[in-house]
Order: sequence, then structure tokens, then C-alpha cells
Amino acid sequence: MNDSQLGNLVRSCIKKHRYPTEQTALEGINRAHKNNSKDELRVYFCKHCLGYHITHKPFIRRKRMLQLKIEKLTNVQTPKKAHDTDAGFDFWLPEDLGYVVQNGKNINIEAVKDGDIIKTAIAIYPQKSVLLPMGIKTEFNPGWSLVFFNRSGLASKKHLFRGACIVDSNYRGEIFVNLTNVSNEKQYLQPGEKLIQALMLPVPRVEVIEAKVNKNTDRGEGGFGSTDKK
Repeated sequence: MNDSQLGNLVRSCIKKHRYPTEQTALEGINRAHKNNSKDELRVYFCKHCLGYHITHKPFIRRKRMLQLKIEKLTNVQTPKKAHDTDAGFDFWLPEDLGYVVQNGKNINIEAVKDGDIIKTAIAIYPQKSVLLPMGIKTEFNPGWSLVFFNRSGLASKKHLFRGACIVDSNYRGEIFVNLTNVSNEKQYLQPGEKLIQALMLPVPRVEVIEAKVNKNTDRGEGGFGSTDKK
């Protein structure tokens, strides 16, 4: 604490009184509480008068946790993180294939053999895209966006890559995810499968102005491949 801050504490002393010892100051707090004082008080040492004063406890503003409100439109898992420290929330496909077919686009359903069991799955043909309904609407604070990214397993094992998917804070419709099969093989998705991850990212306020751009940088106008020979 610097001298200015300490001086402010002295000027804000509730009792306007100097206590010679910390114990007598604590007794002063006890007397205040016995008189039904609801104030949160504390004792501090004043190096100006070499005594003790009573003041309010400093108010600490606690940051509210950002909330992501969801509304389920069908039977689907609640988005969640696999670990508390993960950046992204996992999102799942709805459990009801009929819902996906009815509300999605370019959805093909095929029977797939899984061991001795025949299952119905979504088939995504090579070099084709599908639009999948997530069965969820969201609401969150202005100044933030919900941005979807590939899950590493889906991208590396099934070669399914998501298209543009940014949810703005004022959007209240259902979330849809566009996936493209970039492989040369048919890929399958099961109902209720973990599909994609989303990050809550801040949206800064930006003013666009028209002006001359400063070209005097170490790169200048060097574009594609301009650093390859360096």
C-alpha cells in the first residue's frame, strides 16, 4: 500500500479515532457489532500517526461467470467440456435420426453393420456436404460469439471438416453445423455421436475507417510465398 492509499484510508476512518494498539482497535470493532452495526470492519496500522484505525473492508467486485443458456428442441445431450480446463464445449448430434432428416439438408440414411448388429446411420458421401441440425438454441451476453471448430478425432479419422459456423449473440434460431467429407470414402455418423466443439470468443468493438495504409514494414506487400526463400 502506498502513502496515497494509506492516506485515503486514514481520511475514511469510521470512528475518526486513533487506537494505541491493535487490541484496543479490535475491541472498538466488537463494540460496534454489539451496537448492531452491519458494517464489515477491519483494523489497519497507520504509519502517519503510528496508531491503529478502523475502516470498512475494501469492496471486491467479483467477476460473474459467463453464462451460455441453451434450449433443447429434441432429445440431445447438453453441451459440456470433457475437462474443466478445456477451451471448447463438446456438442452432440441429436438422438432422433428422424429429427435430423426432417430439419437437415442432404441427409442420407443407410443401414450399417456394427459386428452382429445392424444400425441406422447418417451417410456422408465423398466430397459431399451435409447440414446437420444440433437440436439446440442458445442465448449469451452481447460482446461474445460462439464459434465452432473441428474435433481432432472427427477430422483425422473420418476426414469430416466443418464449414463456416459462427453464432452471434443476437441469433435465436437453431444451430446448424455444415460438414464436408474431404476423403474418397463414404463416412458415417451415429445418432447421439459427439460431433463438434465450440468456443466462446470475445467480440471487440471495431471502427472501420478509410485511410492510407502504412506500407513501411519489414514485410511490405509481400504476399503468397514471399517468405519461402528467407
